[in-house]
Amino acid sequence: MGQSLVVSAAVSEDNGVRAIELAKSNWLSCGSLDCYSSSPGVLEVPDLHINQNLCIPEDQLQWSFARSSGPGGQNVNKVNSKATLRWSPPADFIPATPFNRFKRLAKRYFTTEGEVVIQSQEYRDQAQNVNSCREKLKTLLIAALTSPKRRVATKPSRSAIRRRLDDKKLNSDKKRTRQAKDLG
Repeated sequence: MGQSLVVSAAVSEDNGVRAIELAKSNWLSCGSLDCYSSSPGVLEVPDLHINQNLCIPEDQLQWSFARSSGPGGQNVNKVNSKATLRWSPPADFIPATPFNRFKRLAKRYFTTEGEVVIQSQEYRDQAQNVNSCREKLKTLLIAALTSPKRRVATKPSRSAIRRRLDDKKLNSDKKRTRQAKDLG
């Protein structure tokens, strides 16, 4: 079992970017995460933008880190690279229908308290695992916001029905001619 490392969010805000003060100062390699470091030990992560109208502020996302069981060689025993994202969606975050769709799509990530917990340990780098958690949440919310297409009921045309019945008749005749004649 790995020890959990919790980050605390600072309240400094510049253009929608919140600085996250890290408990470990060696976590600064961002990988593909859209973040930057302004000073040692501080990683600035932008809010999670779902679409043009929807954004999750970074201070609503709670991060914890633990030792990963994934790749990393000897490094896997020293670095807390597994990222765990906890998010409690507010009641008025999205309308009821998309939220119900989100609960159905993400039911494996919901706890009994209604909190979303997403983990990632597929990468050796902690920042890449953070980005993976953010992308999983974003993908689930985008899928929930798009309404499914309604199925348009269709029926076969008259000629298709006629062709199907003619084929059935041909098959029936073919099988009847193959039957053994009763000589008795």
